Amino acid sequence: MSDLSAFSLAGKRILVTGANTGIGQGIAVSVARAGAAVIGVGRSAMDETAEKVMAVGGRFEAAASAGSPRS
Repeated sequence: MSDLSAFSLAGKRILVTGANTGIGQGIAVSVARAGAAVIGVGRSAMDETAEKVMAVGGRFEAAASAGSPRS
């Protein structure tokens, strides 16, 4: 990801879909680094994402785990 040091999201809450893996997880960590509180939604557990967000000093909340579209 690019350098976001000049970009502040302090005081903002960002909803990130697909936050459990891949690009969504990367976005969650990046916006947390920029000061945002992250609300994550994904198909599976987001423990790893929560740990990574908190490791950069961010706040993480899992809004829902969407599960399988067939369930």
